[in-house]
Amino acid sequence: DVVALANYAYERFGDDVPIFLNGASMGGNTVLMASELKLPHTVVGIISDGAFSSPCGIVKHTIDKHNLPKIVLPYLTTRIAALLFGGFNLGASSPIKAVSNNDSLPILLFHGTGDDIVPYKMAQDIYNSAKTKDKFLYTFEGAGHVLCYITDKEKYTQAFINFTNLCLSKFENKKTKTI
Repeated sequence: DVVALANYAYERFGDDVPIFLNGASMGGNTVLMASELKLPHTVVGIISDGAFSSPCGIVKHTIDKHNLPKIVLPYLTTRIAALLFGGFNLGASSPIKAVSNNDSLPILLFHGTGDDIVPYKMAQDIYNSAKTKDKFLYTFEGAGHVLCYITDKEKYTQAFINFTNLCLSKFENKKTKTI
C-alpha cells in the first residue's frame, strides 16, 4: 500500500515534488518496511515514531508484559491467526530486516524511554540495523507511546526540520546533477 501511494503521488505530482514517508506506531513500522521496496526516486526520507523492531518481537513483548503463560501456545496462535486471517507470515518481514537492506534512504526515528507499548530498546535495534549513513534516533526521556512531540515539541520540531532540510538538500543536489 505504501508503494502504491508513493507511486500515485509520483505520477500525480511528477519529478519535482519530494515525498516523505511518515508513520507512527504501526504506521511507523509500515513506512520502515517499505524502505527496502522499489519506491519512486522522489521518495527522499522516512520518518517513524514508536515503531517496533519485528512483529515476532512485539508479540513476545506483549505476552511478557501481560504475564501470559510462558508457553509457546499464545505465540503460535498469533502466528497461525495472522497467516489464516491476514494472509501474512509474522516472521517474513520486519522493520529491522527492511532497514538493513536500505543503504541510501535517510531514516528519522523518534521514541520515548517511557513507552510501555513498544520498548525503547526496539528503536535502538532498528537504528543499529539501519545501513543508511543518514540515520537518526531521537530519544525523549519518559515519553510514552507516540508521545514524543507532546513531551518536547521544540526538540521534536527541530529534529524534524533538520531531517527534512537534509533530505530536501540531497534531493535538490541530485536533481541538479541530472540536469
